[in-house]
Amino acid sequence: MVLEQVLDSLRKGKDLEEVLRDSKWQTFEELVAHVLEQHSYKTRLHFRFSKGRREIDILAEKGKNCLAIECKRWRGRSCSPSRLRVAAEEHLEKCKLLEAMLERKVLPILVTLLDIGLYTLSNVYVVPVFKLNEFLLGLEVMK
Repeated sequence: MVLEQVLDSLRKGKDLEEVLRDSKWQTFEELVAHVLEQHSYKTRLHFRFSKGRREIDILAEKGKNCLAIECKRWRGRSCSPSRLRVAAEEHLEKCKLLEAMLERKVLPILVTLLDIGLYTLSNVYVVPVFKLNEFLLGLEVMK
């Protein structure tokens, strides 16, 4: 399922998790980028750095905000707390390298399919895709 099909299904009232479950991981990343673009972020998918050895799923920039987003389509039993913690720690390490390269502050974010509240883990924001819009609106208020 491609992004346009996902958006069409959502417009028809289908459940987001159900639609994303039937799509490829690339479509999940494209949907997250689409939401960011609706908030006027400029996005780059699969941003490679450190001589191509590191990759951020989505680099999003808007004014002073620079977001480094790792998309995890995990759900249910496929995502234990320890697996999520390891992903957050690995993402934070990549973000530190990215900050040094860009010479600016980068906000590390994991976007998941898990229906959980917004929280931080190892200084990384963990944001359910269902709450991404709310999270981005909160960033605009904190300026």
